[in-house]
Amino acid sequence: MVENKLKIFKQRLDFYGQALGIYLLVLVFFLIFLGATNEGILTVKIFSPIVILMLLIIIITLVLFVNATVKRKTVIIDEDSITVKNRFLERKVDFKDIQRIKIIKSPSNVVNFNYSHRDARFVRIKVKNIKKTLLIRTASFDKSQELLNCLVEISKKIK
Repeated sequence: MVENKLKIFKQRLDFYGQALGIYLLVLVFFLIFLGATNEGILTVKIFSPIVILMLLIIIITLVLFVNATVKRKTVIIDEDSITVKNRFLERKVDFKDIQRIKIIKSPSNVVNFNYSHRDARFVRIKVKNIKKTLLIRTASFDKSQELLNCLVEISKKIK
């Protein structure tokens, strides 16, 4: 039985949806509790500074969510290469072209606390003859622990 070596990891976008839902819920509760009832009719102050600030935050989060959805990153690891792509660009790096892979712990304790695994990591891949390094934040992908394990194995192969 031959095992399929192609592994696909897609970027998680659930954070944006959760944040957007919470912001909308806070705005609705704020409007209900701030509103006044006159003879059974609820009147709401829409042009309150707090309401405008909440609407601004909701609009910014919605724009970021749409942007992240359009540019959703995917990491594809096969037998001899790593491919990082989004809707517009695709970058394929063969293992023989990788100079080094540096795996760094997340500098923020918030990232480590929010995810189910305790080792959220950043992976920097230095490619030969290319000045910029390729940065992959494993915590932002589904199956992040499996992605991290794959990158550790590739790092061992390169050394």
